[in-house]
Parts: sequence; C-alpha cells; structure tokens
Amino acid sequence: MRFLFAFSAFLTGIAAAALFAVSGLHVTLEQQWREAIHEWSPREASGQVHVVEIDAASLAAVNRWPWPRQHYANVVKRLDEAGVRSIAFDIDFSSPSAAGDDAAFAAALERAKTPVYLPTFSQAASANDRRALEALPIEPLRRSVSLASVMMRPDADGFVRSLPMGAVTGDMPRPSLAAASSGANGAVDEIFALDLSVDPATIPRHSFVKIERGRFDPDELRGKDVIIGATAIELFDRYPVPLHGVIPGAVVQALGVETLLAGRFVEIGWILPLAFAALISVWILGAQTSALAAARGGTIIVSLMVAGFCLQAVSRIAADIVPALVCVIAVTGMIIARHLHHDFQHRRLYDPGTDLQNRRAFVQRPGIDEERLTIAMALDNYEALRAVLGEDGSDTLIRRMADRVTEYDASVCIFRVEERVLAWTVSALGYDPDQELAKLAKLLRAPMYIDNRAVDTDLTFGVASKDALNEAIHAARVAATQKRTVSFHADTEQENMERRVSLLGELEGAIEREELQVWFQPQLDLGSNEIASVEALVRWQHPTRGFLAPGHFIPLAEKSNRIDSLTIYVLRKSIDALMAWCDEGIVLRAAVNISARLLSSRSFIREIEQLVSTSGIPRDRLVFEITESATLDDPEESTAALHRLRALGIAISIDDYGTGQSSLSYLKTMPLSELKIDRSFVQHAHKEVSDAMLVRSTIQLAHELGLTVVAEGVEHAECLEFLRSAGCDIAQGYLIGKPMTFDDIRTITAEYSRKVA
Repeated sequence: MRFLFAFSAFLTGIAAAALFAVSGLHVTLEQQWREAIHEWSPREASGQVHVVEIDAASLAAVNRWPWPRQHYANVVKRLDEAGVRSIAFDIDFSSPSAAGDDAAFAAALERAKTPVYLPTFSQAASANDRRALEALPIEPLRRSVSLASVMMRPDADGFVRSLPMGAVTGDMPRPSLAAASSGANGAVDEIFALDLSVDPATIPRHSFVKIERGRFDPDELRGKDVIIGATAIELFDRYPVPLHGVIPGAVVQALGVETLLAGRFVEIGWILPLAFAALISVWILGAQTSALAAARGGTIIVSLMVAGFCLQAVSRIAADIVPALVCVIAVTGMIIARHLHHDFQHRRLYDPGTDLQNRRAFVQRPGIDEERLTIAMALDNYEALRAVLGEDGSDTLIRRMADRVTEYDASVCIFRVEERVLAWTVSALGYDPDQELAKLAKLLRAPMYIDNRAVDTDLTFGVASKDALNEAIHAARVAATQKRTVSFHADTEQENMERRVSLLGELEGAIEREELQVWFQPQLDLGSNEIASVEALVRWQHPTRGFLAPGHFIPLAEKSNRIDSLTIYVLRKSIDALMAWCDEGIVLRAAVNISARLLSSRSFIREIEQLVSTSGIPRDRLVFEITESATLDDPEESTAALHRLRALGIAISIDDYGTGQSSLSYLKTMPLSELKIDRSFVQHAHKEVSDAMLVRSTIQLAHELGLTVVAEGVEHAECLEFLRSAGCDIAQGYLIGKPMTFDDIRTITAEYSRKVA
C-alpha cells in the first residue's frame, strides 16, 4: 500500500508539472525567476557599445524637431574620423526632409568608411487599421548603408524582455540593429532574451551635440559600436524593461548588443529540468517522516534553484525550472500529507507514552468471525509505582509488561485501554483462563528492572466476552477487591464453562477417530551440528472450528482426566514415526510430554510399559518430558513412577526448568537424563546479562550432575552462538525449525547432514 501511494504521488507530481507547463501557467513565474537571477548577478556593460544620445541638451542646442539632417551628416563624419567600428541609427528616416539636408546626409553616408546601419520597422496604419506599414529610410539614404530592424516586441504585460534577431521589411530579410552591430547571426523572427543583469547606467553615453561639435575624446570611441538614438523624454522613445524601469529605445538596443556580444542564452525549455527533478524526487518517496520529506523536498528545491542560477548567471543557459519545482512540491506535499495523516491516525489510536494501541483502537479493531474472550490486566499498584518511577518510568514498565505478554503468546495484540490497564483478546475455543492467566501472572510478577530499580507488580485479570471491554476491566477490579488473580464477568464465566464441556466431548471423539495430528519440532545437537532429536507436539484441525492450538484443549484434558488417552495416542504416533525413520536409516530421538497427573496412575504406567515393550523400538530413542512442577504434588509417587519408566531404558527430561518451585534436591533424587531450560530465560540470554548468568549456571550445574542440557526458544543466530559458547548440548526453537510433519523432518535432517558433510 505504501509503495502504491508513493508511486501514485510520483506520477501525480510529474503530471501536475507537465500540465502546468503545457498550459503556459509557468511563463510569468519563469520570467520573474529569470529576472531575479539577473538582479542577483549584476554586471557592468562591456564598454564596447556606446550610445550617442539626442538628449535634452542637444534638443536645446538645435532648438527644433525634427532636426535638419545636416546634423546627422556631421555626426557620421565625426564618428567615422574617430575610427568607430560601426554606426547604427535608431531614428526614423522614412520621410524626406529638406532636399539639401537629405543630400548632405546621403553624401556623408557615402563617404563614411565605417559600416552604417539605418533603421527599418513596421507599424500599424492607424488606430482603426491594423495593417502593418513598413517604414524604410528614403531611397537616397539607402544607397551606401545597410538596413537593420529596430522592431521591439513587448510581452503581454508591456515589458520588453527580448528582441528579434531579424525581420522582413521591403520583402527583404533584415538583421536587427542588435544583430547587425554585434555581428551575430540568426534567423528572421528568431528572438533572444535580453541580459538584464547588465546595468544600463554603465553603458557609455555621449551627448549628440558634443559629438557634432567635436567636444569628445576620439580614443574613447575608437573601435566601438555606436548607437545613435533619442533619450530625451520629450521624444517619447522609451520602453519599460524589467528591473530597469522605463528606458530609451536606443539603450534597449544597446542592451541587445551587449547580450549578443556576451553570447545568447541557450534555451533548454522545461522537459529536461522536469525529467531531472522527477528522477531525484524518488529520494523524497523514501522519507519515513513528514519532517524528513520536507527536508528532502526543500533540499531538492534549493538545489534546482541554485543549479538554475548557476546555469543562467555563469553558463548562460536558460532553463525553465518552474515545472520541475512544481513536480518536487507536488511530490513532497503528497508525501507530507500522507505522513501527517498517518501521524494523526497514530495519535488517535496509540498511547503516546508506550506507543501501544489505545482504547479507541481496541473499539475500532477489525472484526473476527470466531468466539473470543477479552482479557483486561490491571496493575493494581500503579499509582505507587508511578510515584517512585515517574511518568517515563511507569510508561517503560507498562511497555515491558506488554512485551512479556507477547513473549508468552505472540498471537495477541496488546492495547493500553487505561493508564493502569492492558487489554487483549484470545480465542475462546479451548482456552482455560484460570490456568493460562495464572502462568502469565507468574511470568509478569518476576521482578523487572526500571532505571536500575527492581520493580514488583501487583496484577489482577478480568475476563469477559469478545467486545465487553468495560466488563473485563470491571472484572479485574473485582478480582483485586476479592484478592484473586482472575475474575470473570458473570455471563462470560457461564459461556466459558459451556465451551469447555462442548470441546471436551469433541476431543474424546477426535482421539477415537484419530483426527489429531502429531507434528515434530527438530532439536539440534550443538556438538555435531546435526538434527539429533525431535519433540512430539499434538495438533488438532477441528472440522468446524479450524486449527486449535494445544493450549486450547490439553489443559482441559488434564482437568477432566482425559489426558491419559491423549498421551498414549501421541506416544503411539511418535513410536510409529521413529520406526519409520529407523527403516530409512535416520537415527533420531523423540521427546513426548507426560502430564504430572499421569505419574501417579499405575494403569497408565503399565500401559506405557506394554506399548514400549511390544513396539520393538530401541528404548533409548524415547524421551519423556516432565514439567518441573510435576514432582511437587506427590514427590514419592512421582519418583517411583519415573524410576519405573527409566528402568525401561526411556530417558527422563525435566521440562521448563527455572519456572517452577522445586528444590534443587529434586535434580539429585529424580532419575533424570536431561534438563530443559525454559524459553523465557533462553531467548534473550545473548543480550540480557541476568538471563545469560542463569543459563550458564544451569548448564554448569546440569553437567556436574551428568545431565544433558536442552535450551528451547532459540530464535536468533546470536542466541545460538551464545549457547555454543556456554557449552549447551541441544538447541530447540524457530531458528532451527518450527513444528513440522513427518516428511519435513526427513528433509531437514538431510539438509543438516549435508551441511556437516
């Protein structure tokens, strides 16, 4: 889902930018951006272009307008004698004046050795007639000069930002005045952007009357390109130019020459910058937070602007970057919006102190079409603990408790529904709340260290139906007042009893019809690195209720005295599997769990003796696992039963070592072959100092007593390496393999054998 959103944001950004560009909406912003670059990178004129201006002083000296063209003849003569490189007029000569003056001007043009350009342009016939009338200098003036277009094309807002390279007048293509003076080549109607970074005030200007009267230094003009035009306000030849205000047309033409002398801007348009922006916008898609997305988007935007600035100011490459910026902004905005929405939802549905889901999330959780129970766990001494630990410390404690619950049952999702209350739901099928929650309470009451303080917790549990959260919380409070660990809401307790009765009846039939399956979890010999043994585990695929975990029906079978038939069933299936593996040359041991209740049943012991004796199975292939607490009810009877089983050659393993209350003397008095360390101490032993110390000391103790040590709950490679270094004999856990079928055991055994070979 996240990938699809990121991909759609990426495509949306590109589409928005392309639409923005195609529609032309970017043009104004592009102009403003380019003008800003010009403003931020000002430079002085080259000094190659000089303006001879018909200024106010010149108008006052002649005291009439239009001037007699003899004056122009005089100026051409002066400039030609000064050795200028070119002379360009930005003055209309399309109408004849006094014959003598026209002749004098024509003669001066003919005598001049310097190239002279006279202007040509077109204009509307009248206010009501939009036909273009071409204005060419009168014929006598055209004989010894070149014509150059002085046309300007202001943009829609009236500002002049570009000039043409040429135009067609008199059915002839003509270069523009700027192109002619600079010697640049270009196509007719091709336009070029003015370099507005040039300060017009730095273009050298000379009063027309001073040039005419010879009051100037010829060396200043030698080899220069001269433009002659009006600058006096009275003559109205002025145009608005961005950054520089309203300036004379001759100065605009001078800016054009300066631009072409430095080199025209290379226009690369918007497609290439957009493609580049789209490519680097992928970086934004991977941002994990809105702040990071904003930072990455901002970095890309700044980079694009810096690149655009450098391209234009340094390399004279004009790139349309606004569509690229739109793309980046759109992508960044969508990613930020997604994170903000996610953060908003997270704040609504998660507790800020522990990051656990809250009551609202519990209410809105997806529905499940099965019978479930709601469990509420209340920390009854929360206020006292909070007073000592502070808010952060108490939040850490709640988080640790939630972690322990999920370690006990990885299938549950924990909610913090009140400051002191955690809640979750479990499948009601075969679930024994009294037994399961008693085990969980024992795990949770083990001391936790918060800020180097050992913290003891006072817990109670409330049980109610699937969506009855308030009822479950109330039941937990009732349990606290009644000094009980678990309390049921009234309706739930009755429903739970009915489920137990129903499931127990179905279990007996399932055993008779052999509907139960026996799977095997492999155990790795850490010395040989081969699969040396397996643990037999029963599974029930109920025809209507679906898969039922062992915890749903084994506790019920124990309480109802039906565990003997279930155990014999598992033992028989395990012996069958061992015999089949033997026939294939696979040497394995199989561990079968024996309930504490059965050790005092002489009929059960006799049935085992008969089954093992008649099976023909090598006795050393069987291991019976007895929970540590099994010996507590009747130590003498339990010990006698275990000696009888040991006499058959069957190995005896004490299971879940470390979680019970037995004395160390039991390890010495019981006929044990093996000690199995509980997963709650093993799974974090590679990173928890206290667990590591317990595991190492247990391994050392067991070895001194001549016992093999099995560690269960191995889920990480680091944990496995720790157990090797600690001298453990056998490891069991999901890292090695989950419970699997008979055929899968054959496969994994072969795989480990190949690794050793």
